[in-house]
Amino acid sequence: MPPQVAQIIRSTVESETLPATIKEQKERARAWDEMRRFYQKRQYQPAWSDVKGPRPQAEQLAQAVASVAATEGLDPQRYQSERLAGLLSQMKEDKSLESPEAQRRLADLDVEMTFVYLTLAAHTAIGRVQPETLRIHWENQSRNVDLDARLEKALQSDDVAASLRTLAPPNPRYARLRDALARYREIANRGGWPKVPEDLEKGARGAGVLALRNRLTAEGDLPAVPEGREGQQPAPVFDDAVAQAIARFQQRHGLEPDGKLGEDTVAELNVPVQQRIQQIEINLERWRWLPSSLGDSYVWVNVPEFRMELYDEGRKAIDMAVVVGKQQSQTPVFSDMMEYLELNPEWNIPPSIAEGEILPKLASDPGYLASHNMEFVGEGANQRIRQRSGPDNPLGQVKFMFPNEHDVYLHDTPADHLFSREERDFSHGCIRLERPVQLAEYLLRDKPEWGGTKVREAILSGEHRTVRLPKKLPVHILYFTAWVEDNGVVNFRKDVYGHDQKLAAALAQEPVVPLDLPALRGDVRAAR
Repeated sequence: MPPQVAQIIRSTVESETLPATIKEQKERARAWDEMRRFYQKRQYQPAWSDVKGPRPQAEQLAQAVASVAATEGLDPQRYQSERLAGLLSQMKEDKSLESPEAQRRLADLDVEMTFVYLTLAAHTAIGRVQPETLRIHWENQSRNVDLDARLEKALQSDDVAASLRTLAPPNPRYARLRDALARYREIANRGGWPKVPEDLEKGARGAGVLALRNRLTAEGDLPAVPEGREGQQPAPVFDDAVAQAIARFQQRHGLEPDGKLGEDTVAELNVPVQQRIQQIEINLERWRWLPSSLGDSYVWVNVPEFRMELYDEGRKAIDMAVVVGKQQSQTPVFSDMMEYLELNPEWNIPPSIAEGEILPKLASDPGYLASHNMEFVGEGANQRIRQRSGPDNPLGQVKFMFPNEHDVYLHDTPADHLFSREERDFSHGCIRLERPVQLAEYLLRDKPEWGGTKVREAILSGEHRTVRLPKKLPVHILYFTAWVEDNGVVNFRKDVYGHDQKLAAALAQEPVVPLDLPALRGDVRAAR
C-alpha cells in the first residue's frame, strides 16, 4: 500500500476542525474519537482495502448498513449506504493506486466506512440520542461497549452485518419489540387499517362494522373470517366475538376491558399504524439507554403502565398496580438498590410539600399539625415536619427504601380507591403500591424471624420498625409506552409525561451531513 494513503488517513482523522454535526452529537463524536484511536493503533493503514482494492468486508458493510439500521428501528438514510456504494464503485474503476486521486479516494473510502460502522455500532448499542439532552429525568447507567474491538472483529469476520446486529441490547424484551416492529411495518405495507366510526354498538351491522372488524383483525385481536363460497364474506355484525376482540384490544392499551366502543377506545383504534411504528422505534431507543442486564432478581416499575413487577431469578413472582407521580411532580426514571423496608413508617414531609401545602394550612389553623398527627422535629435549618405512624399517614403501613437523590420510594397508601382507575398518576413522585404487605412478606421470606404472619403482626402493633433485606435488590423505574409480553401480545400506553414527543422530536432533528473529508484535512484543491 503506498505510504501516501496512510498520510492522507492520518491528516483526516487527526483534524481538529470537526463540523458541528459531529462535535455537538455525543455518539457521533464518540465514533470519531474511536476512529482516531483505531487508526492510531494500525499506524493509519487502511482497514477496508488492500493493494488489490476494496476487501469483501467493504462490500458487506455497504450492503448491510440500511438493512441493519431498519431492523433495529433506526433511520437507514442517516448512515449513507448509497454514498458508501458510490465510493466503492469509484474505487473499482481505479486500475492502480499510483495517482494521487486514486490514493485520496481509497483513503476517503476507508475513513467513511470506519466512521459509518462505528456510528451505526454506537447507535445500535447505546442509542442515537442520549436522555440527558432531552431534559427528562432518566438516569440509568447505559451499556459499556468496546466499539474499537467490535470493529476489529468485524474486519476479521466474513459477516459484517452479524457483527453489527450483535451490538443490539441482549434483553429478550428488546428482541420481542424489534420483532413487533417488523410486523407493524408489514401492516403498513398492506395499507394499514381502516378508521372506525364512533357510533357503533353491539348488534349493529353494515359498513361501519366491517371497518371495525377489519381494524381488529389487522393486529390479531379478532381472528380473520374465512371467505365464504365464491369469495363472499359473511354479513358483518357487531356480535359477541367482536366485543371480546374489543376487550382484548382495550386490555393491551390499558383501558377498561368492557368490550364497548367508548371515546377512548375509538381514539386508540384510530391511531394510524405509522404512529404505532414510531412509538415502537422510540421505545427500542430507550432500551439502548439501559445496562446489558437488569439483574437476575429485581423490581421493575413501568410508569406509563402504572404497574410494578418483581422478578425472582428471571421469573415473575409478583405483579401489582401502582400509582405514580402526576404531571407536575413526575416520577423520575432511574435505577438503584433496595436496602431495607419500614413497617408503620413515619413521613418526613418534603420541604416543597411542607411549604406549598402544610404551612399555609397551619397559618390559618394553629391546631392543624396536632389534628393530623404531625409534629416539628429537629432544630434551626434542620427543622422539618414529620407525620407519625397511623391510619392517616400517606405512606400507609409499609415503605420500601432504596436511598436516592430524588427521595423517591415505594410505599403503601390509605387511598386504595385510586387503584381501580385505569390511569393512576396522582402522587407527588413516589410510587404507591396496591399490595405492599405481599411484597414485604416475599422480600423477608428468607429471614426466619419474619416468617408466617410476623410481618402482619408487626404492622398491627403500630410500632415503627426498620427491617433490612437479606440482600440488596435492584429497583428499575422505567418509562415504556410500547412493549411485547412473553406470549407475543403487543401493548401500547399513553405518553403520560410527554417523553415520547420529546424523543421523537430529537430523533427527527438529528442532521445527516456527509463528511467533507477534504475540508477536514485542509485539502483545498481536493475540496474544490
